[in-house]
Amino acid sequence: RHIGAKNIRRAKRVAYAGMTSACTYMTLMGLLFFIFRRPLIGMFTHDAAVIAAGSVILMYAALFQFSDSIAILAYGALRGAGDTVFPAVVSFMLAWVFFLPMGLYLGREDVLGVHGAWIAATIYIWINAAIFFWRFAGESWRKIDIFR
Repeated sequence: RHIGAKNIRRAKRVAYAGMTSACTYMTLMGLLFFIFRRPLIGMFTHDAAVIAAGSVILMYAALFQFSDSIAILAYGALRGAGDTVFPAVVSFMLAWVFFLPMGLYLGREDVLGVHGAWIAATIYIWINAAIFFWRFAGESWRKIDIFR
């Protein structure tokens, strides 16, 4: 809406407000995942081995809540501003060139097992967030004319 009205400053302000709100909420969720990981997993099973394994995995999920919210909102803001190619290429390349090989390697039983796959996912999400936030903050998206 604000980009259509050519009010770039307002569009940025709204995007940053959304990111701040989402990051605050997701950080709180991450803390809850971390603090209550065993009871959360325990809601679905009473098997001690599953609770132990699931609570470790929930710690990894807690670590990327903040960055995932940045990645999702910055990606959406870029797309809304008409910057669709860069985020799509970055997502594709990071997924296929970084996350998949790293997850497959680290996820091997003789390396780190399931922990390796989740470490790879966490790093992938943090890198996505950093790149999309950098792209949005850099304002190169302002040069894109979405009305052509």
